[in-house]
Parts: sequence; structure tokens; C-alpha cells
Amino acid sequence: MDDSPRNVSRPRVLIVGTEALNLRIPLMDQLAEHGFDPCAAGARPQPEFDETPYDYFPYPICRTISFRGFCESVTSLREVIRAAGPDLVHAVNTKPCLIAPRAVRGLGIPCVRTVTGLGSAFSSDGLLYRGLRFAFRQMHHRVADDVVTTVFQNPDDRDYFVEAGLCVADRTRLILGSGIDIDQMRSAASSPKRLHELRTELDLHGRTVITMVSRLMRTKGVEELIDAAAAIRRRFPNAIFLLVGPLVESGPAALSAAAVTGNDSVKWIGLRDDVADLLSISDVFVLPSYLREGIPRVLFEAGAFKLPIVTTDMPGCRETVRDGWNGFLIPPRDSNAIVRALEPLLESPERRWQMGQNSLQLVRERFDLSIVSQSYADVYREALNMPVEHSLTRAA
Repeated sequence: MDDSPRNVSRPRVLIVGTEALNLRIPLMDQLAEHGFDPCAAGARPQPEFDETPYDYFPYPICRTISFRGFCESVTSLREVIRAAGPDLVHAVNTKPCLIAPRAVRGLGIPCVRTVTGLGSAFSSDGLLYRGLRFAFRQMHHRVADDVVTTVFQNPDDRDYFVEAGLCVADRTRLILGSGIDIDQMRSAASSPKRLHELRTELDLHGRTVITMVSRLMRTKGVEELIDAAAAIRRRFPNAIFLLVGPLVESGPAALSAAAVTGNDSVKWIGLRDDVADLLSISDVFVLPSYLREGIPRVLFEAGAFKLPIVTTDMPGCRETVRDGWNGFLIPPRDSNAIVRALEPLLESPERRWQMGQNSLQLVRERFDLSIVSQSYADVYREALNMPVEHSLTRAA
């Protein structure tokens, strides 16, 4: 690739992802303020982009492990890249981080990728998962030279890539999560009247509300939550557990509706579009996940609504909690640990209040969207051989 400085007054950045690229629109807004011209490419039409100034390009992503499907995705994305005319391509999510580097090969366009966790292959140790990890390493080896910078959302994932020879340490950056616009998130909550109606609708008046927002997957710790809820409610009958999120249609980690409706301990309310309201009326947030994620966005959201957080001492989750200060870190796959962490929070409203205040402070200090957008602006400038305004967070 040509290392000479580019004569680009407003560099065009194509962000390549999968389904939920609309969640990155606030980041794109701030990148535009930093002098970039962002656009996006995703796996399906996303009408949310119709209300923005940003071009959006759908392209097909193969859902199975298929060499033919991979090649078709690469070809389709290469056509999108030629149509979009970016100065830089930024891949996010697992498959785009493999597809985009191949699609830019030979085009003279730098590619940045963000590894948003290692996924299900690193969450269990059966024969199938060991095979998936081997394939994961082989595929990333093949595209490593096509990437100028790899961004990680937590240090554990970065260490794994470096130790496995999947990238070079001095070409990595650490940016904690995708960021959250705290004030915008909090303003999305409804009026006190609507929140009162929601409490009535869900029969929450006079209850201490413990909420989990997640897809229904074993690796998210849903089964452990159900077990813990039964134990907690025997001692704290006024506690109520809300489980918010959709079923997962297939895969070894998928749970059936019967698994969460066949008990009296947890109230499953399915996929909702009023998560901000649900967090507003919650008292504690729990995410006992052992899925290898970058940093789960919902933990930022819980912190933004001043909730104490109980989550696992796992890569990505542990970055959002200072144990004993704004919540508790627990071992994965341990329902008894969930119980032990919740008990002091249920016993003391004052402790819940203080930990919730601390959660908001931590989110503002580490995960505010302005911090993340500045970091990405610097990554882009460095990749384009432009002057960098702020110091980058490099690998240790």
C-alpha cells in the first residue's frame, strides 16, 4: 500500500457490519463532526438510515460456514466499495472483519477492523468449539496482512490475537466498546406518567426490580439467572426478575420459550422497544454472561440509568464493573454467586443508590461516546497518514 500522505479534505469512511449498524449512527454523527464523511454497508436494508445524511449499502452475508458463501460476500462487498468510493474501510463484527480485508485487497484502500469479541467458539470447550476456534485462527491468519489496524474492545481479546500471531502488537489499538451517548439514552425514557403505567402493566409497584436484557442463550447465563431468581425470591418475596429479549432460533446455545416460561421466578417479557423505560424502573441489572463479547452495550445502558451491575468476571463484562464499588463481579456459570451478589443489594436500598451513582460515573469516565469517537477519529487519521489530534491507546 502507498504510504504517502493522502490529499483528502474530508475522508470518506465506509463502516461495514451486519444487522444492527443503526446503533452506530450516533458514532457516525460524531465522526462527521471530526471531519469525516461516514457511510455504511450492512447485511440487510436498514430504514433507520433513511432519516440520516449517510449513504447505506446492503450486501449479502452468508449465514453458514461456507467457502462459496464467503467468496460471494467478498465479491458483493467489493462492488459496494467501488460504488461508495471510500478512502478507508472500517469492519466491525465477526464476519465483516474477515470479509472486508479480502474485499479491499488490491484496491489500495486501508482497512481497519474492530474485533467485537471472540464469540461462541470461545465460550465452551467441546469438540465442535475447538474446531471452530481452529477455523477462526486460520481465517484471521489469511487476512492479517490486509489490515492496517486492529481495534479491540477489551485487553483479553487483544492479548489472544497477539499471542496467536493473528496481528502485530504495534498495529493494535484498545478502544473500550462502541460508546454510548449518555444524555441521549437517558432522554429516551418516557414521562413519569408512562413509567407509572408501565409499572402497573408489569405488576411492579412495591417490588424491587432486577432486570436482565439479553437474547435467550445459554451462554448469556439465562439458566443461571433462573436458578438464582428462585433462591432469591424465597428470601426476598418482593423481588421480581424481568428477562427482556428475543428467542434465538437455532444453534447449540439457543433456549426454548418453555425454558423461561415454565417457572414462577422470572417474568420473561420478550423483545421490547422500550428498554430505556424498563431500565428506568429497575433497581439492579444482572448479566451473568460467559459469551466472549467485546463489551456488551447493555452494560453501558444500565450504568447510564444509575443501576448497580452484577456481571461475570469475563473479558468485556469485567471492564464495566469495579467490584464492590458500582456492582459485583462473579464467576461464570455459578447461580449461587449471583445470589450472593444480589443479597447485599436487596438488603440495602442505600447501597443500591450509591452503587448506581458510581455506575453512571464509570460510564461517563470510560465509555462516553465522545471518548470513543475521538479515539476512532485518531485511528482513521493514522491509517490515512494524516495528523493525529490526540494520543492513541496502544497495546502495552
